Amino acid sequence: MGPDFGHAKTLSNAGLAYFAAHWIGFSHGAAVCEAEGIDTAMFGEMMAGMAAFFSEDMRHMGRVIAEDRFGDAEATIRIISSDVGLLAETSRDLGIGAQFPDFAAGVFRRARDAGFSAEEPSAVIKVLREAAAEKSIKGTQATGSL
Repeated sequence: MGPDFGHAKTLSNAGLAYFAAHWIGFSHGAAVCEAEGIDTAMFGEMMAGMAAFFSEDMRHMGRVIAEDRFGDAEATIRIISSDVGLLAETSRDLGIGAQFPDFAAGVFRRARDAGFSAEEPSAVIKVLREAAAEKSIKGTQATGSL
């Protein structure tokens, strides 16, 4: 497999993380539509029509994270945190389950509480990085390497 084998596995896992949220998010959106009597095929067509936007947004997020430039935000963690919190509330009101929006709201809330409210939504990577750093420290302490 060569030295790039780890890269292939890492990129596969990174893609799976994206697709898992995509599949769950789409299904959750479809459940919202069903609960409100809206055709899920129409929802699918609407989302497909936004493909160019999502494509550019993924490129944008990749650049923002790579360059650590979270400050020039069109949408902010504060706004998204509020919106996703409302989605969780609506989901509970509709009786469709709120596990996915509750999870997302929790991640955005952690970012907001950590002081990243005015930054790009992709700044949630900062709280994900903190979790990874905490795990690394705990693992090092467990082995006595500190």
